[in-house]
Amino acid sequence: MYVTDDGNALRFASGKGITAIDTWDLLGLAERTGRVVTEERLAYEAHLKAKGRKRARRR
Repeated sequence: MYVTDDGNALRFASGKGITAIDTWDLLGLAERTGRVVTEERLAYEAHLKAKGRKRARRR
């Protein structure tokens, strides 16, 4: 598994069949495992969006 916050690296790894996750996936995992509640995840995502970060598109 490859973890990155670089959209190009995520697309490259995914295109090669490598399981790759990004910041957004990590936030979802944190919520599913009870590390953060939904409101916290949404706040983190809102902060990322406010900073111009977008979810990377996979191949």
